[in-house]
Amino acid sequence: MITHKDTLLNGIEVDGVVHSAFEVRPQLVKDTLAAASNEQVANKGEALFGLAIVREQIVSIGTLSNDQITLDMLLNMYEDDMGVMMKGIKEVGEKLKTFRQPAVPELQATGSPA
Repeated sequence: MITHKDTLLNGIEVDGVVHSAFEVRPQLVKDTLAAASNEQVANKGEALFGLAIVREQIVSIGTLSNDQITLDMLLNMYEDDMGVMMKGIKEVGEKLKTFRQPAVPELQATGSPA
């Protein structure tokens, strides 16, 4: 799995522990479906829906695994931390694009060697 790792500027405090290192992965179809079925998101608008998709893309923040990270935690993040995380999500998407490109230039245009 392609992921991107980085560190939040301020971190998220949970039970007196600040979690700063994070790992994100590219968006999958299942992320959109999970966000759409989240009762906390229903009828709350696109911004919250987008944040629910981001929550699904998070592999971990510090020692917190994806299933321990809540939408409320993300809603209470500092704005600059969310900026760092969104930059990481963009970078992992770019990394995925380059990973999928053929190494041989001729293959890009035709799908087979010249």
